[in-house]
Amino acid sequence: MSKIKMLSILLLFYGLYIVAGMLGGVYLSDIPEASVSQAVKETDERVALVESGEEAWHIRREMITQAETSLDIATFSFQGGESVELYYALLLEAANRGVSVRLLLDGVFHGMRLTDRRIYEVFLAHENIEVGMYEPLNPFKPWTFNNRMHDKLMIADNRVGLTGGRNIGDKYFDEKTDGVSYDREIVVMGKESRPETLVMEMADYFQKLWTQPYVSKRDKPVPTLTGNWRIERTAESLKDRVDNYHLTSLIIKDTDYWLDKSHAAEKGLFVHNGLERFNKEPAVWKTMLNQLAETEESFLLKSPYVIMDTYMIESSEQFLFEPDKLTIVTNGIQATPNYLAHSGYRNNRDDLIESEAHVKEYQSENSSLHMKSFVQDDKWVGIGSFNLDPRSVYLNTESMLMVKSEELADEVLSETDKRYGDKLEHAAEGVESKSAQETSRIKKLVIDSLRPLTMLIERLL
Repeated sequence: MSKIKMLSILLLFYGLYIVAGMLGGVYLSDIPEASVSQAVKETDERVALVESGEEAWHIRREMITQAETSLDIATFSFQGGESVELYYALLLEAANRGVSVRLLLDGVFHGMRLTDRRIYEVFLAHENIEVGMYEPLNPFKPWTFNNRMHDKLMIADNRVGLTGGRNIGDKYFDEKTDGVSYDREIVVMGKESRPETLVMEMADYFQKLWTQPYVSKRDKPVPTLTGNWRIERTAESLKDRVDNYHLTSLIIKDTDYWLDKSHAAEKGLFVHNGLERFNKEPAVWKTMLNQLAETEESFLLKSPYVIMDTYMIESSEQFLFEPDKLTIVTNGIQATPNYLAHSGYRNNRDDLIESEAHVKEYQSENSSLHMKSFVQDDKWVGIGSFNLDPRSVYLNTESMLMVKSEELADEVLSETDKRYGDKLEHAAEGVESKSAQETSRIKKLVIDSLRPLTMLIERLL
């Protein structure tokens, strides 16, 4: 037998092993039951909407530069651009002044070990910085591939917490960038660090993530002459970068800005999925369904992807709600950057419209929506990392902050109309909008050709 034939056979068996491992963990394990009881609590904390890319950058800068003791950050990925290196530089500056920094990244999509390996080395060498990778990629354990950490959390001094859908990258902060991704976040601020607050619930959840057995934490590097020189050089470059930023940038959105912009929260709840390695307790999904069932007038849900598998359909049928009270906003075919996910959406788009829910599609050639949020009865607002798809329901770690604040709800609805309203089109069964018709034939062909595949793997989408 030739070496090429032997190699081909080995690759075939390895491919089958990968597929079996990925599918086995999902399809052979049950989805745990989730309680729909909500530990809603009264709170005196204040909350502010973080809508624009500029605001998103400035709240991060403010939290990092004002932190005194600790910064806990969990994020799905770093996606490139000047903002990424400046973000790293600000974190290093905080660590240099004595702030304890813990950075938790998804072990597959973090984007740090390759393109930013030199910064990774600087962080590992610093006494005040710890870096954790949540379930790192192991090609010999394919059953771990689906255990992804999708949360986006930032907690400063256990007193200020930020969560939402944004990853770190220019397309999330610079709205002049081609291919900009519009997102949404919420910051919650307490007067002091104390138990039984929404911020502490976020901090406790971060601690649970950080201490999971799936998290890999690298030891400090062994000092070498070449390694030390490279680390020192990179650290100096980051220091120069942040020093220049402080000299040339205007601090236009400081702490007073966020306090003035904030609203009082009457009640709140921080909810997250279970942390099982395989199918997770779908706590966010069940909590949202419970909120939907209690809706009196309207429930506006925004998700970049909308994919309903059999489990989601059957579990939603257990909750009695009127579909015509539900409005779903998602990316249309012209705007979507995720061909595979949109293909899954196309498979149940007509059924969703037929259910009498109102479906609106965002259409644009150079931007897309990435926000994950809801507004219920113009009173409750939920913002987090949760997409309306099977992966977010029971495969990923996901979290969402829900608060009762009519002022915040009014601001969310107002921002939606002002920033995106002119690009939202009502979806009609079997009918393509003018914008969809103008979408390139190649894009539509690729998305349609993926539909049979997405039907087979809908639980992985």
